[in-house]
Amino acid sequence: MTIEKLNPAQVKSLADILRSLAEHHNQAAAFFSGLYPIKSIDDTLAGMAQKVEKGLSLIEVIRVGGEIIAFCQCTVEDQIGVLEYLAVLPGHRGKGYGKTLMDRAMEHFGASHVKRIDVKVVFGNDGAERFYEGYGFRPRSKIMSVTCQ
Repeated sequence: MTIEKLNPAQVKSLADILRSLAEHHNQAAAFFSGLYPIKSIDDTLAGMAQKVEKGLSLIEVIRVGGEIIAFCQCTVEDQIGVLEYLAVLPGHRGKGYGKTLMDRAMEHFGASHVKRIDVKVVFGNDGAERFYEGYGFRPRSKIMSVTCQ
């Protein structure tokens, strides 16, 4: 296992894991299954690369056998931290990779002296909720949506 920080040009290597995350969200979602990804993978990757280029985001990946099996994106802006993504490929879940990346994210946010850290969780993804609650996260608001034709 190796952990590395991605530069903007390397962000495109996250396409497969973002697709896997969208599939997971579609399975876990209590409502709106089939909605994910909300933005195209290419648009998401471009936005991620732009945030890394501007120095707003840190993206770290875990590689096993050269393959990216997990990644985390932390963004800090105006003293607010946002855990944009924390994803582990299905065959590698439950092995501590998510915890490793989350611990590193929390260290990054601490070093950045943020006042608050936000994370969005797909409604119905109870495992993710429990995971983040273990780090002290609590619900602050509920965003309600409806799809339109």
